[in-house]
Amino acid sequence: MIKSIKKGLVVTAIAVLFSVFVSVSMQWIVAFIAIFTLGILHGANDLLIISKNKLTNSWGYKKALIIYLSVVFIGGILFFFLPQIALLIFVLVSCYHFGEQHWEHIHIDKNYKSIFYFVYGGLVFFLLFSLQYDAVQTVIHQITAIQLPQALFLWGLGGFGAMGFLLMLINKSIQRFLPLEFILFVLLAALFYQSHLVYGFAIYFVVWHSYPSLQSQLRFLYGKDSKEALYVYIKKSLPYWVAALIGLAVSVFTIDFEADYFLPLFFSFLAAITFPHVFVMRFMFETVENDRDELQDNQ
Repeated sequence: MIKSIKKGLVVTAIAVLFSVFVSVSMQWIVAFIAIFTLGILHGANDLLIISKNKLTNSWGYKKALIIYLSVVFIGGILFFFLPQIALLIFVLVSCYHFGEQHWEHIHIDKNYKSIFYFVYGGLVFFLLFSLQYDAVQTVIHQITAIQLPQALFLWGLGGFGAMGFLLMLINKSIQRFLPLEFILFVLLAALFYQSHLVYGFAIYFVVWHSYPSLQSQLRFLYGKDSKEALYVYIKKSLPYWVAALIGLAVSVFTIDFEADYFLPLFFSFLAAITFPHVFVMRFMFETVENDRDELQDNQ
């Protein structure tokens, strides 16, 4: 695990240096390639995960599929009619989801595990919000017509930072990761401060969320994280991946990245597909945890 974290740190450091020497346009291109390939890929097999989940046995696969697609649709509708509420829900859910994926491999006391996941993800988000205030506020205002003061983000960053550090000190399993986490947040601060909003978010999203999530899914679906398992995973998700690549190509040639509507549309799209994915991953982690506890009880 520590080896994987060190690799992620190296990639993040390279991404920071890359952003220093390239144009904003190039950052856009890299960000979209990352999000529409590995970023989309890590959520392309949600339905396969649903089919392996015990929940599907009681619901039925078709019903689970309908519910999944309905959540995507409702998410999009919610952003259209109630953008303030939809954006708040998206941030809160994403905070928990990002924290859960980052720490799912570590045993954390159940009494505060969910709180720690949320706090850790909140720390990442408020670091991004604080260092990219102008761009973030522009997106928030375009989506919700609300103007939020920078002090709100700074206070949030301080609060989540203090709580996160305290919770990491409480759990002995997490304490040994403190030096690496410190380096990570220094690099993320440099990345978010130096680069364009979408590029900085894309690097974090792909390197520290999508790729680890993909590894977790391979172990859940095929029992191992291997090249053979990855090949099968990609093969099954190929239709969704190809559709994403086509969408990327269409976006590059038809959408004005500098237009006022683009960033709100981009983040609304991410939110709509994120909502059901979060619940699928929660079911997956619960299944793995329950199976692990059941195995320990039988030993």
